[in-house]
Amino acid sequence: MSDKYSILFIGNIQSEKIRLWAKYLVSLGHKLEFLSTTPGEISNISTHYYNSTESEQESSNGIFGSVKKFWTGWDVVNKHKFDIVHVHSPFNRTLCWHAAKHPACIASIWEDINLSPDPNQEEKSLSGWLNNFLSNVSLITLAHRGLEPKVLPELKQYQSSEIIPTGTDIERYGNLPRIGAEKGFVRFCYVGGLVENNGPDIAIKAFDRIADARPNTLMTIVGTGDEDYTNYLKKLVRQVGLYQRVHFTGRVTDAEFDAVLKRSDVFLFPFRKNGFGLKLLGAMAAGLPIITSQEEGVSDLVIENVTGITVPRNDEIAFAAAMNRMAPDEGYRQRLGKNGKDLATKLYNFELHAERMLYLYKQIVERASIEKFSVPETQKKTKPKR
Repeated sequence: MSDKYSILFIGNIQSEKIRLWAKYLVSLGHKLEFLSTTPGEISNISTHYYNSTESEQESSNGIFGSVKKFWTGWDVVNKHKFDIVHVHSPFNRTLCWHAAKHPACIASIWEDINLSPDPNQEEKSLSGWLNNFLSNVSLITLAHRGLEPKVLPELKQYQSSEIIPTGTDIERYGNLPRIGAEKGFVRFCYVGGLVENNGPDIAIKAFDRIADARPNTLMTIVGTGDEDYTNYLKKLVRQVGLYQRVHFTGRVTDAEFDAVLKRSDVFLFPFRKNGFGLKLLGAMAAGLPIITSQEEGVSDLVIENVTGITVPRNDEIAFAAAMNRMAPDEGYRQRLGKNGKDLATKLYNFELHAERMLYLYKQIVERASIEKFSVPETQKKTKPKR
């Protein structure tokens, strides 16, 4: 595409999927700035911070802090005259309020959100303002088809929507050599935030159920999260006597994450909520079979006995049965892993995601331009006859 746009991203600059998209846009020559709700940076991209730094935390509280944040959002969104404002994961009320006023605003939804009215909340609840925001943006993009029936029927109205599957870096993950665990062992790996919604405790409890019968199995848990919940997970591992077979890595670099995938045999993602993660796609692209929870969007990726095994949510017994099915059968794991890699390569290549999103960028910019210069028939002035 020959058009070059000035684009503002609003969201979490630490998100891998957003960073991947941002770097790609810059590589094509688009001008990109970031209004981030968390600390972080990307080379060659100007970043504005909506939340105050730790040194400013005290002064950011109260009315003064709220006013300061409001004007930070207003200044960035309105002052720089962006062609496109792209809101990733619209959960900040003030920033969404600013962004919705832009004539070419996109809202991307990557996970479950609740738009149903809550009778126990005031009118200005999360569902209320978020509904209003999504009803007024130029375009809503959904990461998978499972989100469509959860989001769109709840909206008062919306201008346009598209399902744009999350893309992953096939070149990176697809070329990782499959090494597997130490000889004679099978290694399960969990990768994701250590939060209850992602269900790492289910993986640990399921592992405990098969550990005695499968002494050649190991588990790696990658990620960070809430300190109390992380401590609970580590305590749980000690209680069941698996501390020598379960390894917590904490936060890892990209190279360290790649090394985990190379030396793993099965990828675990026992989520309770929000189950369409980029790490899941990366694991598939790397050729790992998947065990995960059942969810409509995830079923596009994890096809039963084709690319992996799905089990009911929050069911550690069923999860353990799936692990027990995978552990002894190397041929089964390899077949599922190959199928998953083929699927990710054909349908979830980042290049496909980027091509579709760029086309939508062009559409909404052109639409905004037409609307800006069009004049309603009732307002058109006619020249008097001479």
